[in-house]
Amino acid sequence: MEHFASIFSKKFNNILTAEKINATELANKAKITTVISYDYRSARAAPSGLSVIKIVKAFPQYTCYLLGLDPKTLPEQITFKD
Repeated sequence: MEHFASIFSKKFNNILTAEKINATELANKAKITTVISYDYRSARAAPSGLSVIKIVKAFPQYTCYLLGLDPKTLPEQITFKD
């Protein structure tokens, strides 16, 4: 589980950087708690399915990136080279 938390944290931080927001702003937009948002940023926790859904709903352009899907399957996806 720690490995997954580390992978998700890297992706989470890339989104924060790309959007020029902090973990609190992401939490407010995605309607997740600020504490869990900072836990994701620091790789202290792996995301729950519900949290991933909330983040994807708030930032749909990163759906493929967060879920490891082929970006050609959804329009207007943003990807990063890890």
